Amino acid sequence: MISPDFFFGGVSLLSDSIEVRSRWSCLKYLGDAIIVMSVVASFVAECARSGRWVRGVMALHSSIGAEDASIGRARLRLASSILRKHWCAALPLIRPEDVQYVDDLARLVHECSMCAEVPADVFDSAVVKLLTRARGKDEIQTQLFLSATKWTNWHQATRFFTMLDTPGALCRDSLMILLMNALGSGSISKQHTIGLILSQLKLTNSRHIGNGRRDHLSSISAANAAHSYIEKGTDLVKVWSALRERDGISTKLVMSLARAAIQGERCSWKLPLSIHGRNRVVGDSTEVLSKMIAICCPQHWRAALGHFVVEGRLALWLASRYSWEAGLVVSKLVSIPRREKYDILCRCAIPLPQLRGIATVAGAKIRLSNASKRSIAVRLASGYTTEELQLSAFAKVCQKNGDWETSLSLFHRVATEEFQQRAVQCILAHCPGFGVKKLLQLVNEHCPANTWTTSMLVKHSDDWVEALYVLRHVMARGTRCNPQILSAFMDVQPPVDVVSTVVRNTTFAGRSEGIMRRLEILEISGKSPQH
Repeated sequence: MISPDFFFGGVSLLSDSIEVRSRWSCLKYLGDAIIVMSVVASFVAECARSGRWVRGVMALHSSIGAEDASIGRARLRLASSILRKHWCAALPLIRPEDVQYVDDLARLVHECSMCAEVPADVFDSAVVKLLTRARGKDEIQTQLFLSATKWTNWHQATRFFTMLDTPGALCRDSLMILLMNALGSGSISKQHTIGLILSQLKLTNSRHIGNGRRDHLSSISAANAAHSYIEKGTDLVKVWSALRERDGISTKLVMSLARAAIQGERCSWKLPLSIHGRNRVVGDSTEVLSKMIAICCPQHWRAALGHFVVEGRLALWLASRYSWEAGLVVSKLVSIPRREKYDILCRCAIPLPQLRGIATVAGAKIRLSNASKRSIAVRLASGYTTEELQLSAFAKVCQKNGDWETSLSLFHRVATEEFQQRAVQCILAHCPGFGVKKLLQLVNEHCPANTWTTSMLVKHSDDWVEALYVLRHVMARGTRCNPQILSAFMDVQPPVDVVSTVVRNTTFAGRSEGIMRRLEILEISGKSPQH
């Protein structure tokens, strides 16, 4: 037993026995309390490791009012271990004064940012309170900011950045990288907002460094650093070293791995998906991961649409990468213009009848009498496209000058009845070696041939066999037979039995009295039709 004289500087036991006993009892009580708190901290830490979080919470409630640093750290570790199991019980274990345990608190904030069960507004409010509590402590604020922004979107990161008293270079660089990753996608308003934030960050950075030439160089170097991080791809050695610890996982890491898989580097598409796992879905990484799935493993398109909540053009493109059937199903669910649906689906092997049902573009059959704004607006409201109105006069000039290559390219650009007719007429007149069968490639379900085009193709056939082939081809692709087309077919002098079969198999609306009289004359005379 150590003598009390050792603690109190040789105080006489005979003269001050009462005071010594009092001090000795206080010291003994303090020692017992320290032992009890260390035991509680060890018990809570063991509960955190073994997963018995209910016992750990009960032990913490029994030690309220007598907490030291060991119990505080054990409490934060317990909250981190039960966060994904019961976040409602884990978050109340975090206290504003826990900023003194910044290392454990930063790890907990990182886990909370990745936890999909924690609502985004709850996480946002918790981080704001912690940053507010740490005002005046720049190092603590910096560490909390870096941990909170490892797995978050640019909206939350920008808000957290405004809560910092004096943002350091690490915080600015981290925010700039997040903004640069989000800059390449999204709406025009989103890109404009991100551009304004980036310019403000560069201006703030230049003010911290100084005036003159160094301002310009610093802003350029900061922007180049963010660009190089995105463009250089992924250093897989750094990635593997970051994966060894849970704290190294971030959205930037996942996006870098996804880009590496897209570019064909030594990285499997399974790695970024396994890292992402059941973590919170962050909007900035959604597009990159969806593109990776579309390129590397399109068979998982349905799971990607459900997990990443992909919408609009990206969802349609992702489904069409797997099959045209999947693209056709998703095209009925997304709310984008029909022209954009057509542009996406025409790149996959979708049959023309299904593709024709998507894009229903009206042809510009009526020319404008004057080029006033009102007349153009009326035509646009009636279904005419601006491109047709602008290129119609140019197509007419190309046909007049015999520029059949330009006429053909104009038809491929604006596949309407007018441009088809001008292209066919120009090719037949100025390029006879093109061939009628090649011209049939301009006729499909999306743009069937009209009466004039069909008649011209039939009349320019080499013989009646080719004319019959042309007739069957255009009728199978939506052209309706009429007396003008039948008259053109009879002009190429096919046999009487062939003419009789074609005419009698035509619908009643396709026949006229003149065609029937001509057929009767041919059948009576038993000769081929003459001019």
